[in-house]
Amino acid sequence: MKREAPHFIEGRKSHFDSAVEELSKILSLIHEKVVSSGFELYDIEIKDAGSRLIIRVFIDKKFGFISIRDCVYVSRILEPFLESMIDRSFTLEVSSPGADRELKKDDDFERFKGMNVEILKKNGQRFVGKLMGKVGDEVFIMIDDKGKKGRVFSFKLAEINKVKLYPKI
Repeated sequence: MKREAPHFIEGRKSHFDSAVEELSKILSLIHEKVVSSGFELYDIEIKDAGSRLIIRVFIDKKFGFISIRDCVYVSRILEPFLESMIDRSFTLEVSSPGADRELKKDDDFERFKGMNVEILKKNGQRFVGKLMGKVGDEVFIMIDDKGKKGRVFSFKLAEINKVKLYPKI
């Protein structure tokens, strides 16, 4: 049996549809402006904080590290466009993903091969070791065994909650 849309939705965009469309435009604009400025877009967080929005934009570079100057530069590029698109007050925060960034894309696993990572499994287990790479749906790390040559362990992505860099300080 075919279900029909309720009569109050027919022929009109719902408030939800309009909000999703606006959000999509904002996300696309942020992506376009960050990339055209010579940076990579790592992530975007938008939170409703009551009377204002908090927009967090995390930028990255293929080589090197993000500086405060980079964040200020991107912020100055984004702010006028966001002001013209968003009809309520907002706070824009631009930053790097940090030294303990989460590895999200396949490129991240290649780029940070050889670095120390922390794997947090869905069952609560935690492992720290040297990232050997990612093949298909498995992540490989080498875990040192009390001064002995390390052993390579594999973890299925389906079992992993998060993989992030684990910098030695």
